[in-house]
Amino acid sequence: MIDPKEQLTVHFLDAPDLNDKVTNCTRQFIALFIETRVSHIIQHLLSPLSQGG
Repeated sequence: MIDPKEQLTVHFLDAPDLNDKVTNCTRQFIALFIETRVSHIIQHLLSPLSQGG
């Protein structure tokens, strides 16, 4: 499980240099707050985590 207080690096192939912050995390999903280059556009992203194995 990811600790929201830890730093996390997220790489977006089509949009480098974005600022992001983990806002929530479970064993299945991670929620990110993403600041875009346009100051009034903010995105919230919910992404599944790989089960690995």
